[in-house]
Amino acid sequence: MKFSIYHAKPTFDANGRFSGTTSGFGQNQTTFPDDYEHVADVNVDNLDDAFALTQNYDRPWTDKEGVTARRELPRSTSVGDVIVRHDPEHGAMHALVLPWGFQTFLGNTVPPAR
Repeated sequence: MKFSIYHAKPTFDANGRFSGTTSGFGQNQTTFPDDYEHVADVNVDNLDDAFALTQNYDRPWTDKEGVTARRELPRSTSVGDVIVRHDPEHGAMHALVLPWGFQTFLGNTVPPAR
């Protein structure tokens, strides 16, 4: 099944240094897809596999089989990011990455990851 991986966009301080993400790593309410970047599509069986495949454990996840990267060397998928499951029978399902598991949401408003 196809899953699309969206990472919360980075934010920067007044000096141009990385200061976090639009989602505050899951602490802030955000708008999907405006506050996110579509970084990859993966072909796996479930959300857990989509998350695991997009981790930089032993090598860049963009080099792994089943991944179609949309940008070079993105960070690992993290709390506050969004994974979209594309199901031909049931349509798209949006899931927010939580510290432990996922939370589905409807519409464009992404709740804080709690």
